[in-house]
Amino acid sequence: MIRGTWGDVGARRRVIRKDGNQTLEDVLENRQPTLFRYEVWGFTDSARILTNYAVGEFQYGEVPSGTAVKWTYSFHSTSLLTKPFLSWKVQTDFAEFMRSALQSMKQQAEQSYREQP
Repeated sequence: MIRGTWGDVGARRRVIRKDGNQTLEDVLENRQPTLFRYEVWGFTDSARILTNYAVGEFQYGEVPSGTAVKWTYSFHSTSLLTKPFLSWKVQTDFAEFMRSALQSMKQQAEQSYREQP
């Protein structure tokens, strides 16, 4: 954490990935239990050439079997020339990251639920 408590609007944190690359994240909006929005910027990997920042959003909704989660990102390319390359990177590398992260979040949530008294 750099500023505040994660989840509070205005909070900022630095994310350091396994490969050593980093980003910064700022909480933009938190209307739990239905919406959480944040901005990602300060990329240190090749994404810095393609995008200035991205806005991530989690939308939550009740369904009969539990909770439905919709996670989206809006990437803002550095220029019109980089837009096709950014689109490709999002569809390949980033999509896999999101699938893996959602699976991990699901497993953690289910385990926390089972451990509740």
